[in-house]
Amino acid sequence: MLPALLSDIQIHGYIALWIIVFLGSAGVPVPCDPLLLAAGALVGHGDLKLIAVVAVAITAAGLGDIAGYLFGRAVGGKALNWLERSAVGRRIVPRRLLERGRSYFARYEGWAIFLSRWLIGVFSGVVNILAGARRFPFRTFFAYALAGEIVDTALLIALGVAFGASWASANTLLKVISLAAVILLGSALIVIRLLSVRRQAKADAQPQRAD
Repeated sequence: MLPALLSDIQIHGYIALWIIVFLGSAGVPVPCDPLLLAAGALVGHGDLKLIAVVAVAITAAGLGDIAGYLFGRAVGGKALNWLERSAVGRRIVPRRLLERGRSYFARYEGWAIFLSRWLIGVFSGVVNILAGARRFPFRTFFAYALAGEIVDTALLIALGVAFGASWASANTLLKVISLAAVILLGSALIVIRLLSVRRQAKADAQPQRAD
């Protein structure tokens, strides 16, 4: 898919970039991060304008996030049940990813929205739907989402400009960082859970003081 999308950007420019980023932010499984890295490389070569790429990426990502949120809010749990039980839904969002996204959002909410834009992007589409389904306040959702999209856009385009024709190497580096972040976050959640259970067990084991 990636070579075809890159070809679309080279042929149709900003319009193709906007559509692809919008779809990716809305939850459609398209490779947005590599495309923004490639767009950064094109900026570095003078084929695209920096301000235009930033404006296109942020507006498309922001509206895509809103679309995902509104989809979750409109159909609520039905969307999540469809993603979990439908064969097509499981292809779009694997069941394990959906379960992890639920746990991640339930614990961190606003921070989950912000970090899933750039550090743990694999959760972004799921988090958008969950935020809508849970009736998370829209203004708060959009503030966290927009802040995260600005960080994501700035980081990817800057790396694309810096790496130039070797932008694929930057994409590999980002995948490693994202995987490490997921592992660290999962480990931290497990440790926090175990410590909480241990503290509760100690509290239950202490004899209650008689009145």
